[in-house]
Amino acid sequence: MKLFFLGTGSGTEPIEGVYHQSIVLESNDGIYFFDCGEGCSRRAHLSGINILNTRAVFITHTHMDHVGGLGNLLWNMRKIHSNSNYSESVCPKEVYIPDISTYNAYIDILKNTEGGYNTLFDVCGIEYSLGEIYRDSNITVYAYPSKHMGDNPIRAYSFKIICENKSIVLSGDLASLDELDSSIGDKCDLLICETGHFSMQEVCEYARRRNVCKLCFSHNSRDIIKNRTQAENAAENLFGSSAIIAHDFMTMIL
Repeated sequence: MKLFFLGTGSGTEPIEGVYHQSIVLESNDGIYFFDCGEGCSRRAHLSGINILNTRAVFITHTHMDHVGGLGNLLWNMRKIHSNSNYSESVCPKEVYIPDISTYNAYIDILKNTEGGYNTLFDVCGIEYSLGEIYRDSNITVYAYPSKHMGDNPIRAYSFKIICENKSIVLSGDLASLDELDSSIGDKCDLLICETGHFSMQEVCEYARRRNVCKLCFSHNSRDIIKNRTQAENAAENLFGSSAIIAHDFMTMIL
């Protein structure tokens, strides 16, 4: 299993060398996107990731720093497929999103591009809620609610990903770190936690209490991005050598 960090910034203004949140998980023959920050498909393709092998896309919530690159991802899938020797048997693409109206809006825009966005593979949007939302031969994904966007109705989630006998918790954006309790359970192999709304010290203290084996900071705040060396030293002092501050184009093998 490999994790590709295509974008690791929070919803800041544009910062050189840092894009908004997007992570790709690769397992066996499957590609899975978790959030689609700006330009994620361009960076994936130019990094050698075959986005036509994407089986599913998972959006934690529909703030622009998490969904801004979704339209281009879907468009680039069609563009790459139409300009290559791929057969018509490319796997269907499913977009799991907590508010289907955002997906539908992107599809309406894509229908105004060349060819009316007619594809030789199926694409569909699925509005999910809490619990198990996806399962195939590679991964299982569970959604856990967050009050980041309020709670009536719930429109923001964290994910627990089970892949190759390992558990990964992706925080999404949170109102409280305690919202991760259910997804972590007794422990998790890797917690990828946002620092856009919490200090590094708060996250490290929480992760120690919850028996997190490995801690990765992503969706990073402006302060961490601009003071990376200082932040890396602080993370190691607070949590040990198993704390990592993700950066764009970082690859992690689990």
